[in-house]
Amino acid sequence: MEPYQGLLQQVKSMTRGLVLAFAVGFAAPSWASEITVASFNVRIFSTGSRDDSELALIADRLQQFDLIAIQELRDEEVVRRTLDMLAARGLEYRALVSGPVGRGSLERYAFLWRPGVVQALDEGAIFPDPNDVFSREPYVASFRASNFDFTLITMHSIWGDSKAERRAEALLLDDVYRSVQDADPNEQDVIVLGDFNLPPEDYAFAEMVE
Repeated sequence: MEPYQGLLQQVKSMTRGLVLAFAVGFAAPSWASEITVASFNVRIFSTGSRDDSELALIADRLQQFDLIAIQELRDEEVVRRTLDMLAARGLEYRALVSGPVGRGSLERYAFLWRPGVVQALDEGAIFPDPNDVFSREPYVASFRASNFDFTLITMHSIWGDSKAERRAEALLLDDVYRSVQDADPNEQDVIVLGDFNLPPEDYAFAEMVE
């Protein structure tokens, strides 16, 4: 594929993010291993914003899943700390971290996975956005579980000043989905997941779901 205010509140803020598993055309074959996938927006997720006690609560949630997409990441160091904390519990995870995206305060994305269950097939890529139509460009990476290959697209959508702005960006996700699918004719299993700042039943997603 081509590149393209307490601790409890901290955990509650980890929205199990519209895994709008817009798994368009996504149906794992019966012989594929079952995996658990999640998406979280961890608000302003940086090493300076989380002490070890807070990070431990976040790790409690993450360890429930085999493959995780994270939005609103602010630095790579907090990912390293998270992996170290999980490793101290006897849990091996690996990670892909995107480059910075955004127009103002820059963010990153991350994928975390259990290597005994999931294998990364590439290094991930920020979806190209030469016309700057996305406030934060999507991040794309491919994985394999057992003999089943699939591609994830994650994005943190604009909040903006109105629902119209959020819908305008959501409507563009269909183009991203089709571009990723067309880039590899053998890859028909594409999952779109992230924080879209809209409910999954919003009409802005209708074209992609169809």
